[in-house]
Amino acid sequence: MPLVTLNELMKDAEAKNYAVGAYNVNNLELIRGIIAAAEDSQSPVIFPSLKFIFPLCRLRLLLRLC
Repeated sequence: MPLVTLNELMKDAEAKNYAVGAYNVNNLELIRGIIAAAEDSQSPVIFPSLKFIFPLCRLRLLLRLC
């Protein structure tokens, strides 16, 4: 699961004519479920509200948990 900038993601989505889901979540269980579904469908996702988690753990740790 590569991490890319929002700019890169949106350029690719526009060029290939697909939508990208953005999910506001408030717990790790929801994050895990969304990431699992995104991986199964090989679809990108945006988590615009993950700011609240950053004080609690680093992004790499969060991705390992998922």
